[in-house]
Amino acid sequence: MPTVTFTRCAHNWNFMVKMHLFLNGKKLGSLQNGEEQIVEIEPGQYTIEVKAIFMRSDIISFTVNENEDLQLFIAIDMAKISKFHLSTNASFLYKIPLGIYENQSDIPVMQATQQRELPPFSLSIVWKILVTTIGILPLLSGILKNETPGNLVFFVIILFASLVQLWLPQKKKTPQMQYYIELNMGVGFCLLVLYLQSNMIKSVLITTLICGGLLLILFFSKLIFRKNKIAT
Repeated sequence: MPTVTFTRCAHNWNFMVKMHLFLNGKKLGSLQNGEEQIVEIEPGQYTIEVKAIFMRSDIISFTVNENEDLQLFIAIDMAKISKFHLSTNASFLYKIPLGIYENQSDIPVMQATQQRELPPFSLSIVWKILVTTIGILPLLSGILKNETPGNLVFFVIILFASLVQLWLPQKKKTPQMQYYIELNMGVGFCLLVLYLQSNMIKSVLITTLICGGLLLILFFSKLIFRKNKIAT
């Protein structure tokens, strides 16, 4: 009986997420990152679809002939992903497209890598200085208003975790780690205010909320900018 080998190409995006195979609309099995599954199958015409969290392929038709084994490769479709971006996927607007290929040489793994980049202004030194300044203001306010050292430690932790990633040199042209810095800091400040509201000096609390709001505005402006860039 013929066999079909489904091979999931190893990739560093969503590498912990299982991909689920659907043969003729029925679930066949699941694949971990870099895993393959061999299935014995009757000759005939079939459809295959792959689904995962935030990822989905088109429904692909293929034919299994008598005494002929077939191998299908599953990979992120880099030819299509240039129209999207991992950040826009976080807003649940899109699913990362998956491709199914009969020949490994057909997988466009490297074709669009240079197009998956953040808006240039958000990578500039001016942008980084702006984000850093807004992030440091609550800490400076706390120091000037003699906020308790225990509360200041929380600010230091949030700033350290975020600003290290913001200023860390990136080896690749697709510094995805930097994309969520403003969101992380903004949410962190807002959660900190909720946690310490009764034990925080009022002026420091207000400064923290304002800076958290500004950081969230910067993040969403970057997200909207990228969405409009894609649309055009």
